[in-house]
Amino acid sequence: MEILSVDHQNRYERYIAKDKTSEKDIERLTLFFIISGNERLSSHVEEIYDFNDHFIKLNIFDSVGFSSSEKGLLELALNLYNNYSNNDSMYSVFELFSHLDDKNFKLALDAIRLRFSD
Repeated sequence: MEILSVDHQNRYERYIAKDKTSEKDIERLTLFFIISGNERLSSHVEEIYDFNDHFIKLNIFDSVGFSSSEKGLLELALNLYNNYSNNDSMYSVFELFSHLDDKNFKLALDAIRLRFSD
């Protein structure tokens, strides 16, 4: 896992602390890794995740108009977290990666590595 910036690191650590995430909860760590690595997703973290009850708010796609890159990253984060799939509107792997700029492409690959690391 490679942190993109100091801001990414600070947000990631803040989310983990706020949620009291276990270091063994790789699914949730991966979710926070992606959200904290993208400024716009991070600015909507309270709308994406309920830190008090420790769950994802799946209506986020209805309430926030994300760009294709942000939507793809969030779908990836949710899929890596709990195998989330919205078959009607979810991007394919090809579509997801074709919408990502270099920074978000790296973030997505690092999140996949984190999620499936031993």
